[in-house]
This record gives sequence, structure tokens and C-alpha cells, in this order.
Amino acid sequence: MECGKSLRLFGTAGIRGPILEKVTPELGLKLGSSLATLLGNRGTVAAGYDTRTSSPMLECSLLSGLLAGGCDVVELGLVAIPVLSYFCAHSDVDAGVMVTASHNPPEDNGFKCLTSEGTEYVPSEEEVLEALILNGRYRRVPWEKIGKSEKAEGVTQSYIDATLIHVGELGKKPLRVVVDCANGAACDVAPKLLQKTGCEILVLNSQPDGHFPGHLPEPRPENLGELMETVVRVKADLGVAYDSDADRVAIIDEQGKFVNYSRVIALFSKEAVKARGGGTVITSSDASFCVDEAVEGAGGRVERTRIGQIHVPLRDRRDIVFSGEPWKLMDPSWGPWTDGIYSTARLIRMLSEKEVTVSQLFSEIPEYPWARLSTPCPDELKSLAMAKIKEALSGEREIREIWTFDGLRLNYEDRSWLLIRPSGTQPLIKIYCEARTKQRLKKLVTLGTQTTKRGMKQARSTALLTP
Repeated sequence: MECGKSLRLFGTAGIRGPILEKVTPELGLKLGSSLATLLGNRGTVAAGYDTRTSSPMLECSLLSGLLAGGCDVVELGLVAIPVLSYFCAHSDVDAGVMVTASHNPPEDNGFKCLTSEGTEYVPSEEEVLEALILNGRYRRVPWEKIGKSEKAEGVTQSYIDATLIHVGELGKKPLRVVVDCANGAACDVAPKLLQKTGCEILVLNSQPDGHFPGHLPEPRPENLGELMETVVRVKADLGVAYDSDADRVAIIDEQGKFVNYSRVIALFSKEAVKARGGGTVITSSDASFCVDEAVEGAGGRVERTRIGQIHVPLRDRRDIVFSGEPWKLMDPSWGPWTDGIYSTARLIRMLSEKEVTVSQLFSEIPEYPWARLSTPCPDELKSLAMAKIKEALSGEREIREIWTFDGLRLNYEDRSWLLIRPSGTQPLIKIYCEARTKQRLKKLVTLGTQTTKRGMKQARSTALLTP
């Protein structure tokens, strides 16, 4: 199926963009008022924020809108988004909002809206909020009905205690783990939780700092050189890295090598299917075929969805045993939210139980040559550029299957694939590809980059000629 109508404010995961350009205090005020209106101008909303320099400012404007709309507010302050999600699911609140731009660069910020179950809003709910914001049809209440605000206490500790209970007892062998908090919201919660598992913890970039002096907050291999080197130098068993709000996690094995995100999804999915005797796994358009192979080999089945929407099917399905996309893992038995910190504890439990190294644990999951690239593209040109790209690739040969529900993905007969899609969070067009040989991958990278550049050039020319 084709992508639905794009939203002007909400993208792949909430609202994100440059601070004081797209994401402004005025937007926070309007979002708070609109969410209060959506909730019937009553109820309670939990709010938290990550370490970005603009986060406290945006939280103030958000809370003003919520209070003016008649909602009470519970302030969690600086907190990881999994902690906020857990709080929403286990407290008497009607919604939650996180001020964060996740893995975006430090000059960006944004908002993620959560339900009372802790899961992110689905597109239909975001559309309603967007209409209220853009049309200015939100309602505010008289002075005597303005909401009240209170600060939550002990929330992070409650999350830690519940996580450890859910994960269960670890094996006898303690692990040495290097934790890269990326100067983000994981700084407070991740080291404390992992120490409770009995692991020996070495922490990098542990000072909350919205300038992200350690490295950019996206846990991509090129940003994790210090972590990889440290794992080898201190002879650690495992390295983990988070983004600014800790919903993402990257894994580094004992040899200092980055574990491909699709292999992580495949392993966790396989374990979930085996534990439950079958079931469905949800993954995204850019995940490797190794996920399908692992899940089907364990007796389960895989369904694909758009990036940023792996939570949507969980609303009314009980057959889903796991859900994952790059760096983001969701275990429905724990909660309907992506949780990098819980996922780390689960991985430590697997390593302890099986008494193997990280590389041995992932040895059962094949690794195929892969690449992820991007090309700058203004938001207003994305649709036109993608139309030109689809037109250019329409004559590709040896295609087994074409997916158009999230950009354009060509699945070839040799089990290689090429995906080109507009980013929902940044002014970029993303290119992803995978092959069974490095030579074949090189050809796909060339095809993807050249086609995208031509599509961009044609889109600019068309836009200039359009009155």
C-alpha cells in the first residue's frame, strides 16, 4: 500500500526539527493546549524531557498549555523516555509527553506524545492533534479550572526495581560492561540498573550535557569509536550505547565490533518466538532478511511496517510477541514501548544464562553486507524527488517484490534489496541496502546514490519551473 497523507508537524516519531525554527515555545504552548482539548480539558498528563539545552524551555511552554487547558501535570523532569512510558502505564495518568529529539543532532528538539499505556500516539491521533494546533481550535478553561502541577518522586528507582523483577535472576557469571550514555537521559538510570544486575560497569559520556560533547547522540558505528576501543582495552564482555532519550540501544561485542541492528532484532525476536511457542514479529521496512530467517526458523512469522510505526499493530493484537526496528526493541510482555535500557538487561540475562560471549550469542544469526547512507533534501522537495526516483527504478530487472508502503524497497531474486525513503525526522532522503556479497552491495550503493542524486536534481528543476 502507498504511504498515507504526510503530516506537516508530526513525522516518523512525533514532532522534531530545528529549535526556534520548527520547534518553538509557541508550538509547545499550542501542543499542550491541543492535547488538553483532545483529553476533554480534564485529566492528568505526565511530562519529562531529555538533556538538550532547549528541553526545559520547551517543557515550560508545554506545561503552560496543558494547565491552561484544564489538565493536571505530573513533572518527571530529566528522565529517559522508557521511564516515562513505564510511569504512564503504571500510574493514574491519561497521557504523557516527552520533550526530545531522540537521536537527532543537538540543534534539534521535539515532542513525543504517549498514551496512558506508555506507547507512542498512532498517526490517527497525531492527525487530530495536528489539526487542533494548525487550526487553533484548542480550548482553554476559566481561571478556576486551570490545572495543577506536581513533581513525581522516586520514578526512576521504581522503573529499575520493576525491570529487574521482570528480567529475573541472572546467571552466576558477572559481566564487565562498558556503557556509553551519550550525555543523554540514560546517564541517571542505565548505570544504576546495570550495577544492580551484578555487572562491573565502566561508564562513558556520563555527564548530562545537551551539547553532546562525547559524540552525536545517534548510536551509529561512526559515532562509537571510543566505546569500541574501550571495550577492547579493558577486556569487557559487552559494550552498549544509547541515544539522547534512551529508547535506542547499540550493541558492541567483546571484540569491539558493532553488532548490526537487524541481527539484534533477529536474536531478540527468535528468543521471544521460542519462549512463546510461535507468534508474530513486527519489524520495519529497513530490516534485514536475517530477521525473517531467524523468526521463521523458530516457528514464527514476520510482518513489516513503516519505520517509526512498529508500535501501531500492538493496539489491537495479542499474537505479537516482539517488535523491533533499527536500534529500537519492544517486548510486549514488558510494555508497548521501545526500551533500550530494559533491552540491555535482557541481553545480559541471555549472556549469563547461556554462558557465552556476545559474538558467540549472535553467531547463529547471519550477517550480510549492508550500508546506510543519506542525501540532504528539503522537506518540501521530498515527495517530488521520491516520484522521480520511483520512475527511474521502475524498469529494474530481476525484482522479486516491490514494497511502496515506506518509500520504495526493491527486493531482488538474489535476496539483496535496496530501500530509498524520505526521512520523517530530518531533511534527508535515506538509502539502505543489503546483499549477499560485497561486490553486489557496491553495485546497489552506486545505483541508490546515483538515482537519488538524479531524482533530487530533477525535483529542483521541476520546482523552479512550477509557478
